[in-house]
Amino acid sequence: MYLYAERGQQDGSPFKRFVIEVERSGEYFLAAHALAVNAVPADLREATDKAYPLQRIRVALDDKGLGELDLQKNGWQPARVRDLGAIYLSAGRHTLTFSSAAPHFPEVDAVKLAPDARAATFEMGRYDAYVAGLKQQADLRVGRHEKVDPAPVPLGPPTLPGPVQGAASTTSSSWERTPYVFDNPSGNYGHTMNVPVVYTYYRTITLNAGTNVTFNTGPIAGQDYYAVDPVMYLFCTTDNTVAWSNDDDVGLHPRISVTIPKTCDYQLVLRSYSSYYASTPSASAGTVNVYQNGLLLQEGAPVSGYIASVGTSQTGTLNYFTGYSTGTPRLWLSTEGFKTPLRFTGGQYWYLPPMDFNWFDDARFRIVKNTSAYMDMYLLVGAEGAWWIYWGNADLYGSVKHPSNSPFANFPNLKQGDAMQTAPSTNVYNCASWAGGMTNGWTWGCLFANNSGGSCINGTWYSSPYSWYTWDSFFGNSPLRYTGAITFTRTDADGYNGEVAVWSTNGDISGATHFSARREANRHPHGYDWESKPGGLERIFHPRDALSGAAYGSIIGYYRDAAKDPYMPWFAPGTAQRVSTPSLTLDESVALGLTVQPHVQLTREESDRLAQLQAGNATARARFDSLYADWMARVGSPELAAHSDLDVFFAQPQYTRLENWLRTHEDVAVPALMRKIAEQREDDRDAMLAALALGRLTGERHGGLMEEVKQEWRQQSYTLDGAYVAPSSLANAKNYVRKLLQRQYGVAVPEVERNALALRGEDSHERFHVSPNPMVEASQLQFELASPATVSAMLLDVRGQPIRELSAAGLQSAGRHALALPRGNLAPGVYSVQLKVGDRVLTRKVAIQ
Repeated sequence: MYLYAERGQQDGSPFKRFVIEVERSGEYFLAAHALAVNAVPADLREATDKAYPLQRIRVALDDKGLGELDLQKNGWQPARVRDLGAIYLSAGRHTLTFSSAAPHFPEVDAVKLAPDARAATFEMGRYDAYVAGLKQQADLRVGRHEKVDPAPVPLGPPTLPGPVQGAASTTSSSWERTPYVFDNPSGNYGHTMNVPVVYTYYRTITLNAGTNVTFNTGPIAGQDYYAVDPVMYLFCTTDNTVAWSNDDDVGLHPRISVTIPKTCDYQLVLRSYSSYYASTPSASAGTVNVYQNGLLLQEGAPVSGYIASVGTSQTGTLNYFTGYSTGTPRLWLSTEGFKTPLRFTGGQYWYLPPMDFNWFDDARFRIVKNTSAYMDMYLLVGAEGAWWIYWGNADLYGSVKHPSNSPFANFPNLKQGDAMQTAPSTNVYNCASWAGGMTNGWTWGCLFANNSGGSCINGTWYSSPYSWYTWDSFFGNSPLRYTGAITFTRTDADGYNGEVAVWSTNGDISGATHFSARREANRHPHGYDWESKPGGLERIFHPRDALSGAAYGSIIGYYRDAAKDPYMPWFAPGTAQRVSTPSLTLDESVALGLTVQPHVQLTREESDRLAQLQAGNATARARFDSLYADWMARVGSPELAAHSDLDVFFAQPQYTRLENWLRTHEDVAVPALMRKIAEQREDDRDAMLAALALGRLTGERHGGLMEEVKQEWRQQSYTLDGAYVAPSSLANAKNYVRKLLQRQYGVAVPEVERNALALRGEDSHERFHVSPNPMVEASQLQFELASPATVSAMLLDVRGQPIRELSAAGLQSAGRHALALPRGNLAPGVYSVQLKVGDRVLTRKVAIQ
């Protein structure tokens, strides 16, 4: 078994050493997968001959020479040691060392030990087909002199029939991929999902200071200088200040000609200028000949790879890595622009203690950025080697900042080498909101442990502003979090198919303390393992169990995507099947007009009356302000920063003192709390605390008013033009304040509101909705009739023009009904569906992906 490999030099000879573990003693035949080059001299001044023989690669087992590889041609090939039969290996650890004469390192990407001589080889069919495909694509571009710029990366997975997802949800080894990015609200890093991991030419060369060297590429036979568009890099692997790059010298082919300033091991790297994905004809990929000092070094070198923008203004330690790789990636980073020199590189087996996560299949490295100026960085990904087993796909992340000390102070099991900051700290949203796909709202409040009810988790049932009463209803979209939100379920959810993890201190969801998300939950990127938004702290990537401890307990269950087969594996080896469901992020849903977020303001009369209620008794108001400020200071303390459960804040002695005062000074306290709610602009932590404090004070007498507020929202949860009005705890709290002012303090209800429900009638989600929404191939109009009625349905375009009759007018019985909405030839976009019931017209917006 292969354990790891290392490069180095010994007595001036470059080497690559493999450390292997042999399970059984016996005789074995040895094979290597090697890249042979012509042994051209390092310095231009030493080049005398027009042709040079192949590089010689020596092999040693446990430092004992075995001979040389029997290399037959220039390029990648399986090779055995010349004139060597079977060798005896005892069980245990051994080293296989491949060495060659300077300047060229021996490029061996795999070794094989086989008891049968016929098995001691490497299958080359896939590599040959890959190279042939690159050449064929380049042949199509012969004679075309235009330079093809990279295509923009699409937002979200491709609109293909059926389920879609990326590298985080399939172990397909396919590298013919269409990369995409996700909406990443508040995210402070770069990412590209589903990128190809495939071999592009690179090699290591040792060069001494003062060496004059020139590298360039040229077309293979039958092609011109425009069929392939390579970008060339040369950089010192131990000093990132020594680096060069070039794009176009002759035609589209590059050249680097330098006097080496520093003795170093250098990497020579080629990549395709345009890499929308590695196999497309527009990608400028292909094969080229590589020359050193005007002499042929390499024949038919593949030019491919994928490069993504990861520019940033962040400072400090920054991480660059792949996630969920199905190949073995290698990464390179340029820091000044698209075609500027590569200066950093990294691969698998990255380790910097203390850390728990194992980087076996994924690549990672990190750098320190000392300037706050924006740096136009680009991250290049290729395969570790040319053997096809290294190829596949991966999610690509760059410029992910190392977090502050706060997460480590709260979670003793979170290691320095594992944590990465993905968004800044904020009290605008918490873990539950983020796990539900939202970056607005502090979701907690009165949520029962399960659908059977029971006592409210935090004891604030009366006048709770939350529209969900259970975690299952929140994650299960009952009511919808927003149009396009993923519906999650705990049924048949486990550590394999779960996308949201439930943390608890009592082993049950009734003791829920935290929620984490992973893979592509809610169409957001979630890094290499799991992502969390702990309370008011920064959002972080972390290993699964890293937050375990006194604050959160441990993971006790999961939510999975309810639309997926729970027994369909996340990973579908060897296939291109992707397992997810069409969905939208909240930001996408709002941008498309499918969802609106309500904003409630007090009328002038209501504001004036509230001001009157607060007038006078300055001493009592000052005491309220002082006690409330003490409570808020405790809420914002580092000791409580990781908590999302609002009951934790109400359990503090500062609130006990405040509440005791509130109950003896309600004439001042109620208006003061109403004012705090009225002044809030976001559904953040502090807004919810004010709302729940008011509810605790007034709920026993007036809790029914909050139920009226929620019922009115349910009955009119769509706008007239068909957008869904998302549940808003702050909107509910402000409407509760308005009802208190109207019912208890004599403010008249505005005429337009008094007649609204009578004029519009019920326009609820239960009465009429479109599901699924968004749709790919087909959807349904689902509606309910209280009594028999004449019903018709029409599909409208974005301008409101009819484009398809879905149902001619006809009498329908009372009860639930469904009408088919096939996609047909409809283009992606936003449409409207009108349902006419008697003389009433209900409208719903629907997105087609």
